[in-house]
Amino acid sequence: MNRTSSILALSIFALAALPSCSSSSPPTDDTATVAAALVGDWQDTCFDAGNGEYAQLTFHIQTGLAWEVDYVVYGDASCSAALGDVHIAGDYQIVGPSSVVAGADDAIFSFSTRTVTPKAQPFADFLNSQKGCGAGEWKVGVAQDVYEAGCAALGSYPKASCTADYDIVKVGATTLQLGARPADNDMCTADKRPTMLETDACHRLE
Repeated sequence: MNRTSSILALSIFALAALPSCSSSSPPTDDTATVAAALVGDWQDTCFDAGNGEYAQLTFHIQTGLAWEVDYVVYGDASCSAALGDVHIAGDYQIVGPSSVVAGADDAIFSFSTRTVTPKAQPFADFLNSQKGCGAGEWKVGVAQDVYEAGCAALGSYPKASCTADYDIVKVGATTLQLGARPADNDMCTADKRPTMLETDACHRLE
């Protein structure tokens, strides 16, 4: 594997530990109010993902308890040269106040789709080198599903073993915080729910 492929391998594997967004305001114990406060678009700043790569998260949380997120990997510090986009969508549920994290609520973010779209040829080449990722040849600009079969290189478990993230959430007027993701990206059952909040901040987009 050449240097470019090695960097991509490491940075793509880091998708298994997506950073979350942070908040300074405590949520209410009313689950309907928490769900309503989540509605909107949220984005963190362009951050250093390591190995010369950068990334940015954008959440789209809709009325009707629908959510989606784009995790875009970039090759530059201004997050203008995209390498690839991981898109996840589904429904979510606010369960109630967390029993282990003060000021947070337990949530379940279910998956209905998980796709990956290469935005640059090196990203497509890397995915083509990974056995079991995608149903055919990866091409720039063409999305492929990785929900059904998973993709180990992206930290994506197959649908048969993972249909949701069991998370925690803390939402303020303009900022959002989710749980700290484990290194293996396994939040697939309630016992895997994070026990602390992330510190990276997402801010509401107007």
